[in-house]
Amino acid sequence: MTLRALGEFSVGELLPVGVASAAQIDASLAVAIPQVTADLELAADVTASLEAQVAVPTDPTQALTAALALFTSGQLAASLTAGIGELGASLSADLSLNLAKLSALRAALAALEQGLGFSAELKVGLATPGIEAFAYEGPVEALPGELGEAVGGDSQAAHALVLLVRSPAAWAALSALVRTS
Repeated sequence: MTLRALGEFSVGELLPVGVASAAQIDASLAVAIPQVTADLELAADVTASLEAQVAVPTDPTQALTAALALFTSGQLAASLTAGIGELGASLSADLSLNLAKLSALRAALAALEQGLGFSAELKVGLATPGIEAFAYEGPVEALPGELGEAVGGDSQAAHALVLLVRSPAAWAALSALVRTS
């Protein structure tokens, strides 16, 4: 039977995959957030342009159509009126589509910002110190006290990692990443 003190560690030192995961999250967000932000700005500019085009008063258009009717045949005026109506419908459809894209981009940016918050919380938790680690090698029957009773003693060889946490902050940080209850 051997019980060795491994030392005192931070959560991240005990769970290096957590540190690697946090770094990967940060790297992914560092690429995604600027791209989504740029796309969002472009979509907002296009939307503003489309809104300005759709908002053109109809009275000047009607006046122009009427003036053209004086100079041209009735068929040309009807053709221009139809074309103006189609243009308005097309601009409205483009505006609706762009507003939907703008909304989707805003949602994507919000999700990315939430990921950034998660990453920050994860890094704080991983940096939390105060966890003492002990390694046990030996027969199950030699495990001490309640631990030995809980697992049932036999002569089978076993390995155990015992983490001793005295700080509530360290316990909370560890509990966020490892099941403790």
